[in-house]
Amino acid sequence: WIGSKKKRKEEIYKDVKILKDEDGNIIDDYVRSELKCCLKTDIVIDKIDSVIENRINNKLKDLQNESLWNWISNNKKEKNKRLLKNIDDWKLEYRNELRNRYQYLREDLFNFKNGNYENVVFKRDEYGGRLYNLYSRVIREFRNHLVIDGEESIEVDIKSSHISCLYYLIVELNNKNCNNDLINDIKSQLKKLGNKNLGKGFLIKHKLLFEGDGVFISDNIEIDEYNDFYGFMKSCFNDGVDRGEMKIFTQYILNSDTLRSRKNFKYKGYKIDDLEKLFFGNDGFRLINDLKKIDLFKYVSKGKGRIKPFNRSKNISLILHKIENQLMDKCRDKLIENNVIYISIFDSFIVKKNEGGKVLKMLNNVVKNISNVVKFRSDVEIFTTS
Repeated sequence: WIGSKKKRKEEIYKDVKILKDEDGNIIDDYVRSELKCCLKTDIVIDKIDSVIENRINNKLKDLQNESLWNWISNNKKEKNKRLLKNIDDWKLEYRNELRNRYQYLREDLFNFKNGNYENVVFKRDEYGGRLYNLYSRVIREFRNHLVIDGEESIEVDIKSSHISCLYYLIVELNNKNCNNDLINDIKSQLKKLGNKNLGKGFLIKHKLLFEGDGVFISDNIEIDEYNDFYGFMKSCFNDGVDRGEMKIFTQYILNSDTLRSRKNFKYKGYKIDDLEKLFFGNDGFRLINDLKKIDLFKYVSKGKGRIKPFNRSKNISLILHKIENQLMDKCRDKLIENNVIYISIFDSFIVKKNEGGKVLKMLNNVVKNISNVVKFRSDVEIFTTS
């Protein structure tokens, strides 16, 4: 049975006539291209203990920051409180987990390269169509050591992808010549709800942030400068709030009704309606809440098994994932056309470091032809070629 399962999985990836795997996940040309690219990669970490300690310290810092957020759920607060109370036990357990993860990754890579696909997954998910590969769930600290054809790699990603895709969505909702079927369907449903402005005020409020290079709110050096949306949110309070908190807070606002469903919820004295108006403006506030009322069930892929009702509070997450993947597929086309070996990690690409400048320029040229809002960037300094 194991042998036949292994053979069947290999057939699914290699036979271009097969469009879905046995669980209903989409297997397309992009998935197969990703598989071929992954065969040319490896991860070998000489100083694995040092890398693991770095990950532990990063994770601990995140937990400590989260413990200061008064808006996370009580369950999350209690969980973090228990972990921070027994830090040494948590570190030991997490350290062992990371060692095991690295060992499993090494074994999966070895087996994969030797034709055993049993423990690897290449697919599109059933939700927003995100592409998964061998490295999708590998932590960044390990990915930093990925090599392609034996060469160092670099990761380039869409700057503030989630919120940038929201801005792009609103631009297209107000574009009379939009030819995106998903966005035009959304526009039609919003108009039936009586939403005439379609978030236009959000575009006016944040034009400099998304279409320029950011702005400064004051010459006073005690007031933070900001050059993206999360920096703007941070500046609304000017009390030392963490930018990372604002990023997660935005996801809670957009992708669920978790905060809105809490009785008497307030953040720094603001009710949820007032917060949304503060961040997104009145038009953005109306749009966000109307997007959670429309029917997008037909855009959710149905795999095998029982079809569950779709929670409309997740509508924005679904829309933005689909838009992100449409943009990423355009970029994949360009990379494939230019014979670039790449690994995609949701909103980013890992490529050879010595090709980083060329690829960054290539990707930004692709998205510039679609929108002047979405931009690729890198945490590492790379040089673009003219």
